[in-house]
Amino acid sequence: MLRQKNFQIANSMGKIEVCDLFSKNKHFVYVKKGTRSATLSHLFAQGSVSMTLLKDSTEYRSYVIRQVEDNVSNTNF
Repeated sequence: MLRQKNFQIANSMGKIEVCDLFSKNKHFVYVKKGTRSATLSHLFAQGSVSMTLLKDSTEYRSYVIRQVEDNVSNTNF
């Protein structure tokens, strides 16, 4: 699980949760209880922002790689 640590966005108070679960097929999974539209809106925004940063930010990409290496064991799959 990669949800324990959030990425601090440079020059911002904002933090990004990489994902809730990281699958054995290397998929980023985001989970929210969909009881309200605001919750679902947050879910889609979380995934969109995280994946945009993964594509565009070398710093974020390096952070995600470190988190996966440190927290995801091949034996856990």
